[in-house]
Parts: sequence; structure tokens; C-alpha cells
Amino acid sequence: MSQKCTHKSEKELSQVYTDSDSSIKWFAIREDSLKTIREIANKLSDKNIPHKVNLAPGCKNGSCALKYILIVPEDQVKNGLLVVEDYFISLHPEFKKSKELEEQGKCPACGFDNGHNAAICADCGLQLIVEY
Repeated sequence: MSQKCTHKSEKELSQVYTDSDSSIKWFAIREDSLKTIREIANKLSDKNIPHKVNLAPGCKNGSCALKYILIVPEDQVKNGLLVVEDYFISLHPEFKKSKELEEQGKCPACGFDNGHNAAICADCGLQLIVEY
């Protein structure tokens, strides 16, 4: 008999965290291993972006590795997400080129010029717009 994993989905990560001693709303910007969360948190500190680390709700049966959630105040979500993006670009420089192509309306896989509103690359078939 298999047990179902109860790990939180990406949609559930959009949960709002509120301090009991203030009206500040905190939003999750990343769920990952403690090592990765610490590295991103250091970059947030470098940019003076307030943040907290919470233990992510996990599997009740113990099959999921421990995950942590990095949260920032509501007014810092955009800045926090840019820091997360920069962190991953520093690990994978090829993402920068893909992002540049995407901003130009070109397919990040083949470079075909699809325009900015294309959902699928007309040349290679890559899905360009992902809806959640």
C-alpha cells in the first residue's frame, strides 16, 4: 500500500505569512534545500532585503527531504525574485543568454524570431509561455 505525499505544491507556496506582532505580510519566493536557501538569503542580506527562513511543510511519511521556504515582505517580493533569478544565473550562465533571447521575442532554444506574444516557437515547437 503506497502512501500519498502531502508536500506543498507551488500554488500553496503563495500562502501569506503574517507576523503576530505586526501587520507585515510575508510571501514565499523560493522553496529549496537549506544550503541553497542560505546562499540566496546571503545575497538578500547583501542587498538589504529583509527575509526569513521557515521550515517548509513536508511529507508526513518522511519520504521528502527537508525543504525550507525563503520569505520576504510583500513590498520586497519583486526584488527578492530578482535576487533568486540572479543567483541561478550565476550558477548557470547559459540562462542569461536564454533570457536575453526571450526578451527580444526570440526562442531561447533555437533563436527563431517569434515576436513577444508567441506561445509556441514556430520553428522548433518549444512552449514559450507557461501558464500556472
